[in-house]
Amino acid sequence: MRKIKLIFCTVFITLSLSAFSQVNSEEFKKEQGTEKGYIITNTNEYKSGYIRKGMDYENSKYIYYYKFIKATPIKYNVDSIKEYGYDDIVYENIKINGKNIFLQRLNNKKPYLYYLKSSDKKEFYLKEAEDLKLLPSNKKELVKTLRNDLDSCKEIENTINFAMYNKSRLISIFKRYDECSNKRIPYFKIGISTGLDYSTINFKPDYFISYVVYSGYGVTLNNKYIIEKISSTLGSNYGIFLDIPMTYKRMRLSFRPEIDFSIKKYEASDGQGDLSFDISYTNVNLFLRNNSLKNKVSFYMDYGLIFSSIKTSNVKIDAYEDVDLRLNNILYGIGLGCGVDIPVFKRNTLNIGVKGNLLTGDKNISSLYNAGLYLGLSF
Repeated sequence: MRKIKLIFCTVFITLSLSAFSQVNSEEFKKEQGTEKGYIITNTNEYKSGYIRKGMDYENSKYIYYYKFIKATPIKYNVDSIKEYGYDDIVYENIKINGKNIFLQRLNNKKPYLYYLKSSDKKEFYLKEAEDLKLLPSNKKELVKTLRNDLDSCKEIENTINFAMYNKSRLISIFKRYDECSNKRIPYFKIGISTGLDYSTINFKPDYFISYVVYSGYGVTLNNKYIIEKISSTLGSNYGIFLDIPMTYKRMRLSFRPEIDFSIKKYEASDGQGDLSFDISYTNVNLFLRNNSLKNKVSFYMDYGLIFSSIKTSNVKIDAYEDVDLRLNNILYGIGLGCGVDIPVFKRNTLNIGVKGNLLTGDKNISSLYNAGLYLGLSF
């Protein structure tokens, strides 16, 4: 019992000291103005620790580095390290007019935007390869320069018109440019589609077709046709769709309602006779689409619900045409699809893929499958 009490007291004291130390460390960080960060020396040695945050003009000349939270600070200047950072802020050692200085990098992709704040002025620089270019402070010249250097992203042309020699405004423009360089901006689109698919229908074992073989002189003779196997059939479809953007992170999610139409002919042949009939489908597809939206070819995946209105016609058993299949008008089910999305122009895309669905909802049908190729063009 005494050992248990001793263990309990030891654990309690350890946790208390740990909590106190953590609170004390946070207070020290706040008091000293430090944040967890790193430095990279001129010999490419990476050191993690804590960086004391200073004013912008101070950060361009030197920093104070702590190996651990209460260590003695070490002062580094541009002669000692080539990069340092804390939070999401990065400073690089860059030479300007023959003099090395720390510049804050404001974006993550070329061309890089750099910011320098001295005691009496602020400057922005652009770096594509090794050359560093000072951005003009004049609004007209600034817009012209950004148009030339960011011309690979047409979607930010209007945004550039509102450029100002201002840190937050330029960060906003370059952030949009960074996203544009590897993602396409999703638009609300309308499109047309076509496809070629196989269809298989399976009836329940107790399902049969009753049809009149003779009627006259007050006598009606009926025959019963039990469907054992329906052959798969190949048919085409066509439709229209909308693509409505919903989210904009990572895989872009969009709502994709679609209406497509098709007519398929089914046949069965056994000892009872030859059966043939047509089914006209009007499908309402309520899909969600995940699309990577890369600049060139991107992958997409569709999934969702399907509601299908069906209508039978041209039902024949041998020479008998007065045949009723006794099928419901509305089916429902799930649909899946995947493929590639190919940009054609700025807004237009070509979709090539496969899709399929499983329908049910009729008491006489156990399953109805459709699967095949899909081609869509959006505007």
